[in-house]
Amino acid sequence: MQKLLTALYFRFTLLIPAWSWATVILLLLFAVYFAQDFKLDASADALVLESDQDLRYYRAIRARYGSDDFLVVTYRPQGDLFAKETLADITNLRGKLQKLERVASVTSLLDVPLIDSPRMTLSELQQEIRTLETPGYGHRTGAARIP
Repeated sequence: MQKLLTALYFRFTLLIPAWSWATVILLLLFAVYFAQDFKLDASADALVLESDQDLRYYRAIRARYGSDDFLVVTYRPQGDLFAKETLADITNLRGKLQKLERVASVTSLLDVPLIDSPRMTLSELQQEIRTLETPGYGHRTGAARIP
């Protein structure tokens, strides 16, 4: 049986190549004709089931905290990152971004907690979260004390 199929294959492809070309062209025309009715919905809504637990969790978090749209702005200073001038530039940039109408919040290098500078316990973090703007740790009192 296998020899018969092999013989037929070689006969139609190598000995009579016109049959091969005609078959390929017919299959191609068939595919092109029906491709005009083909519609593919690759949106996230089509790829996720409505009963998915992760989707429900995502929607609950989004309802609680609002939109998940965000923009990342990078800044490359001319000098040292923790120099007074650089931190003042970041403060100025943060202020300008906060004044924009569609901006809900701005998180910068100045706002994030300094957990390891010096090392703090969780109970200390509950009492006071130190940032670069905390007196004694940030640019308002001099150069930042970063180890």
